[in-house]
Amino acid sequence: MARVVVKFDLSSVGIRNVTKATLGMYVTRKYSSQYTASGKKGAYALTKAWEPSSVTWTKPWSKAGGDFNASGNIITSPGEKQWDNFDVTEAVKQAVQDPSSNNGFIIRFEASTGSPAVLYASSIYKTADKRPILTIEGDMTSVATPKVNNSGISVMTTSQYVKVSALKNSTVSLFDMQGKTIFAANNVSNSISIPLAKSNAAYILKVTGINTNFTQKIVPVR
Repeated sequence: MARVVVKFDLSSVGIRNVTKATLGMYVTRKYSSQYTASGKKGAYALTKAWEPSSVTWTKPWSKAGGDFNASGNIITSPGEKQWDNFDVTEAVKQAVQDPSSNNGFIIRFEASTGSPAVLYASSIYKTADKRPILTIEGDMTSVATPKVNNSGISVMTTSQYVKVSALKNSTVSLFDMQGKTIFAANNVSNSISIPLAKSNAAYILKVTGINTNFTQKIVPVR
């Protein structure tokens, strides 16, 4: 491992008020003689979106090696054939509150010299229970069943966000009950998640596009 990136889909996590989140990565073996059991590794929240099929050391980053928060959780690695467990509570809190900020994590060695490396089990590792895992603790929240309107667009509301799916080049807008714009995006396809503020009891969702024009009242699940 020089650096590893990993991301989890938190769109339907069903938890509010996250109290603890732990990222577990299983070390399959050493990959470098410069790696020692006392080597320190850090997990950091990524700040830029990426795709597994195209990510490299330089792409899509603005700087080589990845764009990530300056602060992370640093651990002393226990060795190989064991789990590295990182405390990522603050990053997951942010991602649950604002799904658009969820870009996953990057894991790196903290060594300033040499090339220590290990191999982590990936999401397609042959042994399923050794694959990356994100454990989240907190208060459970009920999640509304997605509702499909006459236009075929699905709208799902939770306590913290509204997810609109089956979009095609649509304009999505969210207003408070006084008509103030809370969120707006153009040319949206597939799906989009919009964070909801705790202070608002209800919203108005408007979606317009090709053969689509509907308005719906949104009430967060409390």
